Amino acid sequence: MRLVQSLVLAVLLAGCALQPRPDTRADFPWDAPPERLRARHGDAPVIATAERQVFHDRFAGLPATIVYRYTDGGLTEVVVFNRSGHDDRTRYIDDFHRVSQRLRERYGQPGLEEMRWRNRLFAERPERWGDAISAGHLTYLARWRTPDARILMALRGQRYQVIHELVFRPPGG
Repeated sequence: MRLVQSLVLAVLLAGCALQPRPDTRADFPWDAPPERLRARHGDAPVIATAERQVFHDRFAGLPATIVYRYTDGGLTEVVVFNRSGHDDRTRYIDDFHRVSQRLRERYGQPGLEEMRWRNRLFAERPERWGDAISAGHLTYLARWRTPDARILMALRGQRYQVIHELVFRPPGG
């Protein structure tokens, strides 16, 4: 349910302006109050509640919606959604590889990196892999574990929409 809410939120916020600020660091202050993260983005959040702050910014050079989730103990999760809006869905694969490369430069090889096929209809046609992703036939995954965070990046489809997201969680969370 939280994933669906996050995706709906990302779609609703897709039309807002962005500030340039590329970043791929997982040095989130997990115990910090929400006010501390506002300074990181410069602008006021698009949405701010006790449980969530949402910003439009850039991440690894891509337009992004960044969602910070809180509990009483501080920051518990950061979710980054790619907001590129490509007409050619295969370009999301290029985005996935670009972000993956930036994360590799910072954190080394991922502990997990794979393509998962649920339906191999387009498996022999790489020019259609973007369509395969949007149909839910193909998912790209990469995962890193660092001293500062656990990072999961996914490129997947839902209802013929491509979703490229990163989830950062505290190392023990």
